[in-house]
Amino acid sequence: MFLNRSLGYLCAQFNNRDMTTATVTPTLPASWEPTVAGCLSTSDFWQWDYGPAKDKRTVLGGPSQTTNCLPTAWASDIVYSGSECPPNYTSACQGTDTLSAVTCCPSLYRFTCVYPVSSLYHGSQFRCMSAWATSKAVRVTHTNFVENNLAVETQTAQPNLHVFALAIIYVTSTSESSATSVEGSNDLTAISSQTDISSSSSSSTAQSASPDSSSDTGISTGASAGIGVGAAVIVAVAFLAFVAWWMYRRRRFPRQVSELGTDHSPYTPEMAGQEVSNVGYKDPKAVPPTGSELPDDEGNGLLSNSVLKLEAVGAASATWDLVLMSLDMLISVGLLKEQHRFLRRRQRKTNRPIKYGLSIW
Repeated sequence: MFLNRSLGYLCAQFNNRDMTTATVTPTLPASWEPTVAGCLSTSDFWQWDYGPAKDKRTVLGGPSQTTNCLPTAWASDIVYSGSECPPNYTSACQGTDTLSAVTCCPSLYRFTCVYPVSSLYHGSQFRCMSAWATSKAVRVTHTNFVENNLAVETQTAQPNLHVFALAIIYVTSTSESSATSVEGSNDLTAISSQTDISSSSSSSTAQSASPDSSSDTGISTGASAGIGVGAAVIVAVAFLAFVAWWMYRRRRFPRQVSELGTDHSPYTPEMAGQEVSNVGYKDPKAVPPTGSELPDDEGNGLLSNSVLKLEAVGAASATWDLVLMSLDMLISVGLLKEQHRFLRRRQRKTNRPIKYGLSIW
């Protein structure tokens, strides 16, 4: 019960101090250092939980450090008048000139400045950031400001997660300039390449912004030429396949016609042993049909059907020749048109006159 009341008081004090804007510049003595035992401990990790998922951060030190471990009148936007970072702190970033504010971060780990500083989700409170070097289990004290309770948890540190810290900011006073709130100083540059923390875990990721980029989606001259050549190759392969099929069809027609030739006499056992020269054929004109043979109307019908089949085959062959010639002409015209379009496109890009070849074949 006492712990919850103390935590509630600290939360109220911290939130009220963060919302105020500095009007008087305090002085940061060069000899200042925390007087309370336990400040800036290497294993003192806390999760500051304000409720939303984007407002949860693992921080070096708990909320009580704002009153026990930081200089008098500390607030996230306070700029002290001083000449150097206090003990156990190191300069993480500074403006572009010697009169700009210097951000001091704890020297226990390699912290860099969070830039740009966001005013959303308490981002202005946490100006120092580092990353875990390895994955390992870490004890973290979870502080829930919404439910006003504490819980010690074991979390897993990962290199893609971050740890934050509270910063001390100072500026060197001169007779010509005075210290101002750091919210107006945006030209911060990193002093060192400190990027990672040498031990244990975090529960929130750093948010970063990247400029938009655009790429040229137009087709280059080489790509256009490649497309034209590819189209010509495809057409040529299709034409060769068609020619092969056509020649195959042409070879089949003569065999079909020969199969419809003169009807020979069937083989009989009496012909066995005779020579080929002695095998005779009946002439329909010399031998009149007998009662055992087919009638005149059926015999004439068979002959007429054979003639009609031969004529039909000849007509079909002629028709196929005409169709194939037409297709050949259409393909040739299409290829010439495609070649003309390709040359026109190349002329527009190179401003050279069109030179037509004799043939693409």
